[in-house]
Amino acid sequence: MQRCPSDLHTSLLTQMAVEAIERKESPDICATLRLFLTAVRWRVVDLYGMDRWPLSTYFKWKRRRYDQRAWSVRGLSSFNAKSDPANYHASKT
Repeated sequence: MQRCPSDLHTSLLTQMAVEAIERKESPDICATLRLFLTAVRWRVVDLYGMDRWPLSTYFKWKRRRYDQRAWSVRGLSSFNAKSDPANYHASKT
């Protein structure tokens, strides 16, 4: 190690690269299935249309839930839907 640090550095980087490639090449059935189901889900959403009735409501709800969680994670005061520009028309009613 003290004789040739550059050789040690090269050796360690090579070993790490080989391990990363081996890990990447080994098939993970769960991850592959999850990616497949996600792709199928988005393909169905594209075919049906995001703006059609049940999906538009679902995606609005999902976005609001994400916003609320993001606000609390950042340490901001509670999320107010009326202050959100995306919900401007909803707050007028």
